[in-house]
Amino acid sequence: MFVLCCTLLQQALAIIVGCIACVILTKTNLLPNSPDQRGYGARTDVKTAIIALQDWIFIPRPGYSDVLLAYIISTASSAGCELLTMHVCSS
Repeated sequence: MFVLCCTLLQQALAIIVGCIACVILTKTNLLPNSPDQRGYGARTDVKTAIIALQDWIFIPRPGYSDVLLAYIISTASSAGCELLTMHVCSS
């Protein structure tokens, strides 16, 4: 468990440091402004319109989201399996 935690921490730290470096390079205009030049994709202001148009809050309606149904089915089957295992082990 400790090794997994340390690995995830290192990966998260690498992502955060990379994002901070891209923000600093964008704000100081060290990254190119032209889409034809190499390194343009690292700018943090390239796709701000896409982020502004994105629906960040999604409220699933009944019958609309299959993910909610899959979650309920998987939770119920996991609970049933656990109950069955406890019954078999206790007898």
